[in-house]
Amino acid sequence: MKSIYLFVLFCFFACSVSAEGNGDKITGSQLKPNISVPTGKNDAINCNESITGYIISVSTGYEGNKNRLAFTIKNKSGQSWFWAAHLNNTDAGKSLLSTAIFAASSGQKIYAECDNNHYITSLWVGPDAW
Repeated sequence: MKSIYLFVLFCFFACSVSAEGNGDKITGSQLKPNISVPTGKNDAINCNESITGYIISVSTGYEGNKNRLAFTIKNKSGQSWFWAAHLNNTDAGKSLLSTAIFAASSGQKIYAECDNNHYITSLWVGPDAW
């Protein structure tokens, strides 16, 4: 019984040394992304009144101390991300968040209106959005 205990202890020790050695190799290397997606940075600048396309990602983030909603819209001229005009903790912000999540998960067309700061103020989703 003592020999089995020593064998198991040796196996655990050997596995931990092996895992530590592999960890050094992983952390010492640089990962290279294999996907390159062109982004249309001019879309946000040219969003004077409205923009059409598809929402491909939805996220929340901070602009200073304001908790805002951001989403990436893809259309014919590329893709770009936009802030929502309403904060996440307001009713309008929650409405935009739920609409954007629905648009991203369903893959339907969207039509969005922008204000003077190029923030999205309203969002329509559906096959007849544009």
